[in-house]
Amino acid sequence: TILGNVCFRRLWHITRQECLCCFQHVDFVTAIAFHPRDDRYFLSGSLDGKLRLWNIPDKKVALWNEVEGSAKGSSNYITAANFCQSGKFAVVGTYDGRCLFYDTEHLKYHTQIHAKSSRGKNAKGRKIAGIEPMPGEDKVLISSNDSRLRLYDLKDHSLTCKYKGCANSSSQIRASFNHDGRFIICGSEDHFCYMWKTYHDFSKFSSGLRRDRSDYFERFKVGQARSEER
Repeated sequence: TILGNVCFRRLWHITRQECLCCFQHVDFVTAIAFHPRDDRYFLSGSLDGKLRLWNIPDKKVALWNEVEGSAKGSSNYITAANFCQSGKFAVVGTYDGRCLFYDTEHLKYHTQIHAKSSRGKNAKGRKIAGIEPMPGEDKVLISSNDSRLRLYDLKDHSLTCKYKGCANSSSQIRASFNHDGRFIICGSEDHFCYMWKTYHDFSKFSSGLRRDRSDYFERFKVGQARSEER
């Protein structure tokens, strides 16, 4: 477990009361992710725009890189981080709605996805709140502050599906998969918890239904047992 104040990350073991190690940063730390196959390493993202791959036994940064901003100001702030494809790539999300991929071995830039709509009020990228790899598939789920969840195929970086329903305009709320990736669950600023099927059986719907959009969800209010279906 890694906890700490705004510029420090502290490593803890759940069976011990004292901190095992402290990792100092120069700015607010916004995201942490352990390497999925090698627990000697973890990834951190910070408001200084730098992603760092830490070596825990050596207690130091093994590799680092800096996010280039698309404009002056806060566009290079890192707001989310994770690994995907079993640790092959490190991924960070930014304040302006970009997800940047780096090969983990050298932490060199690989590619990026801009999680935004093609038109309308969400055509301008909004803060990335969460990055979640899909179990068993080369896909990644992006949560952002336009109240949308987007599932991307990492083979060609195309949008597989966009999920609507929850409210997330400013919070650090991120969606997650269940253990086999069949369902997506996410909190919401309206105090409900939302759940979608990752894939629908489109044979049950009209032929005009878009397969890259999902407005069908179930939700329940936090603290209540009764659910609602939409």
